[in-house]
Amino acid sequence: FQGSNLRRTLLACLPLMQIFIGYPLCGNYLSYFLTLSGMSNAFLITVISVVCSLVAALFAFSLIERVGRRNQLLVGTYGMLVCLLIISPLGFFGVGGKLNYRALAAFCITWAVFYYASVGAVGWAIVGEISSSRLRAKTTSIAALSSSLFNMVWSIAIPYLVNQDNANLGPKSGLLFLGFGIFLCGVC
Repeated sequence: FQGSNLRRTLLACLPLMQIFIGYPLCGNYLSYFLTLSGMSNAFLITVISVVCSLVAALFAFSLIERVGRRNQLLVGTYGMLVCLLIISPLGFFGVGGKLNYRALAAFCITWAVFYYASVGAVGWAIVGEISSSRLRAKTTSIAALSSSLFNMVWSIAIPYLVNQDNANLGPKSGLLFLGFGIFLCGVC
């Protein structure tokens, strides 16, 4: 945790960005989130999202050497932020309408494509490459531990945030991830 190794360790923790830019909402709990938003075919939308994500992940492997890790990470992150910027107001306007459901589904799928084409693929590649050889095992362990801990916290929090009996934020919970995402883009 000194000098350039501190910076490398913090950058290796970038997979945290995966968690704080909306993965718990648009990834882990997509079907639950869409069902609570009133969508009747949420499972089908989730299956479509997963298939599109697989294609995006395959595409990401060919991009990673051509455009560079940082560029791929930033373009994908900006794309996810735009999706969150559109998803969030859908919790305020047109709630319950067919157009609202379609837009919510479309931008959750688009978010997933951006995620798997960038942050989902590049995040862990950076972990293995950024640390010094001497500290690689420790740096990777710290990155994996921090990512797992924050993923656990968000996995517990998301159902309470979107559920009507608790915080009842629904799509508005995207504002939380939008704020974290803007901050993280500034850091990168």
